[in-house]
Amino acid sequence: DTQNSALPTNFIYRIQIDTSNIIWIGTGGKGLIRFDGAKWKKYDLSNSLFPSNTIYSIAADNNDNLWFGTNNGLLSYSRSDWRLYDTSNSGLKKTYYENIDIFSLETDSKEDLWIGYRGGPWLTKYVGQTWLHFDSTNSPLSRALVTCLRVDAADNLWTGVYFAGSLSGLIKFDGNNWTTYNPGNTSIPSNLINDIEFDKYGNLWVALG
Repeated sequence: DTQNSALPTNFIYRIQIDTSNIIWIGTGGKGLIRFDGAKWKKYDLSNSLFPSNTIYSIAADNNDNLWFGTNNGLLSYSRSDWRLYDTSNSGLKKTYYENIDIFSLETDSKEDLWIGYRGGPWLTKYVGQTWLHFDSTNSPLSRALVTCLRVDAADNLWTGVYFAGSLSGLIKFDGNNWTTYNPGNTSIPSNLINDIEFDKYGNLWVALG
């Protein structure tokens, strides 16, 4: 914590460990922290391309490229090369909070990036140079906070969705069909999905709020 390390805050949203065992820590209001086991480094508004000091989400693809979701844009990191994505150079859209509020990220086996928002357009898939948006016109997502994203071994996307009326809860997308799991049709006792993980046997584990 802040008492026994160089962490600038104890308010942490996400932790990601890359293949070099470097720990990346997304904080609430204090930027991104990098720890290699010996040295700490902070990236924030003052010394980097980050458009915000709040880092909600971190994801890594199979090539060890890193993606960072903030409350005002998306960044990628590849072999010391940083790139910022916003409305001027990508298909990202502002949410109803008038910023690019990216709360969750996940990559699939094809290296496509899934982006979950806090506010519309709810969900975006970044494929090559194409940005595919999912909202109430083409999915069950409506007025949602996409709390978490996870892809299973068959490349099905599992989404934790909160504040979506009767469709809140856990939603599975197989590329064509959407299936919702919540207290109304399963034994899941809560609509609030905080995290999703799969173990090595393919079992699904869901953290509830």
